[in-house]
Amino acid sequence: MKHIITSKQIEYLILLLLLPAAFWLTGCSGCTDNNDSGELENIPDVNVEIFRDADSTVIAEKAKEIDRKFQRLVKLTGFNGTVLYAEKGRIVLKKAYGYKNVRRKRDSLSTSDVFQLASVSKMFTAMAIMVLKNDGKLDYDDSLRMYLPE
Repeated sequence: MKHIITSKQIEYLILLLLLPAAFWLTGCSGCTDNNDSGELENIPDVNVEIFRDADSTVIAEKAKEIDRKFQRLVKLTGFNGTVLYAEKGRIVLKKAYGYKNVRRKRDSLSTSDVFQLASVSKMFTAMAIMVLKNDGKLDYDDSLRMYLPE
């Protein structure tokens, strides 16, 4: 029997993965403002225009809903970090919450700030692989050479 993962389950799993990362990143007050990733600056914070087929009102409401949830998370847990939320390959919300210096509440974060994630990215990679397997785009036994030829 094949178990199908719904988009709602994926959203909850992503939130569950973000919470530990948020707590870990809260202690990262010494992060540098190393802006080597110029391509990230080109993504607008809330971009409604890129949704050609979708109703812009629906997209804007979705962005507001997600922003409200993260604002609440900031108040309840002191979440400090950046959020990039996309659906079907289209960006709904890109926003920074908190400060570079958490203890002194100075220097607001921007969406182009760089964080030291250590092993946190492994969880996201694992989830991405599971989603791709569920979609039939790869198999756990596939060789990396299928996707990254020499």
